[in-house]
Amino acid sequence: MLQNLLQERFGLTYHFEDKTLRGFHLAVAKGGPKLKESTDAVQPAAAAAPRGDHQGWAGAAGGGGHSHGGVMNFNGQARFQADHQRMSDLAELVATQLMVPVDDETGLSGQYDIALNWAADAAQEHSHAEGAGSEYRDAAGREGSAPPLATALQLQLGLRLVAAEKTATKVLVVAHLEKQATEN
Repeated sequence: MLQNLLQERFGLTYHFEDKTLRGFHLAVAKGGPKLKESTDAVQPAAAAAPRGDHQGWAGAAGGGGHSHGGVMNFNGQARFQADHQRMSDLAELVATQLMVPVDDETGLSGQYDIALNWAADAAQEHSHAEGAGSEYRDAAGREGSAPPLATALQLQLGLRLVAAEKTATKVLVVAHLEKQATEN
């Protein structure tokens, strides 16, 4: 509905282009994945909780029959918990959080039940893309604080983000948009 409104009122025309940008590859960390493979029956997409219209998530437009719970942020702490996730779904979630393209290079083809907790402060992300210790300590040296997203991926899921010079992604290109809306 929003697309139709923008097209009618503002004369919006757009298209998608494939671009190569800097981003990250999601890969398996040195110690191997720490993921729990989904074992129960997959929920039918129609029975799953309502979701947004994001093409990468199953259930939107009749997708692959798995669910996602979305990201919850409280007091600087973020949490994602979902069942029956593919690694491409997780890569898309990470890309959304970091606001850069993230490719799935894990080679893992199953569906997994994922629980991930991290510090929602994006300012912590810049230097934590590769490598992490066995325990996380915040800047004040306290244990138990939520780690940045890249560190959480490694510690909790056995995955890591590797900086990529070239990552393929789709980019929305606005071809035309009127400054003034037409009258109702």
